[in-house]
Amino acid sequence: MSIIKKAMFFLFFITVTIAPMVSHAIGNFNNMSAQELKKLPPYCAPKSTASGNNKALPEVRKWMAVLGVENYYHIHHYCDALDEINKARAMGVGEKINLKQAISNIEYSEMRSTKGFALLPEMALKKGDIYKLKGDMSQALVEWLRSISLKADYLSPYLRVIDYYISVDEFSKAEKYISKARDNNVGAKQLLRREKKIRIKK
Repeated sequence: MSIIKKAMFFLFFITVTIAPMVSHAIGNFNNMSAQELKKLPPYCAPKSTASGNNKALPEVRKWMAVLGVENYYHIHHYCDALDEINKARAMGVGEKINLKQAISNIEYSEMRSTKGFALLPEMALKKGDIYKLKGDMSQALVEWLRSISLKADYLSPYLRVIDYYISVDEFSKAEKYISKARDNNVGAKQLLRREKKIRIKK
């Protein structure tokens, strides 16, 4: 095979394999409607435009300062994942065609986030929510528990874990995480409601 043919083969390989993976990770965030943007965190709005990294814009500088420059550069992947979650929930119990892409986008954001980035616990939480939508509760629990490990006083993953264990009548496990949440001084009222639910179901 000549050098030219080898080069053409390599370019073809990149086009049909690597390029689709990159575009899949990015998704269609720039095509988002104003209505869809309203359902997302405010840092997503500037990233939805072609000038989303333009430091001359006050809104861009603001979110670079809040999130950190490197985290801001990649946050549109997480925004796209959140949008996919919203769309999947709106679709109901039917086929969740966007959830695989949502997981890819969150993992892309996680890999490129700086150590200790404040949104990492939330990213794990949302990835757990995606697995729940997909019907994979074992993996959902893995992600929710990872969220707790990243931020011990983050209420949302505790409630997800507790509610799941209550739903399958594993009350001792639910009580374990109620106790752990209480030890971290989060969600007193929400925990009391779940303790009451356990007493009723027992």
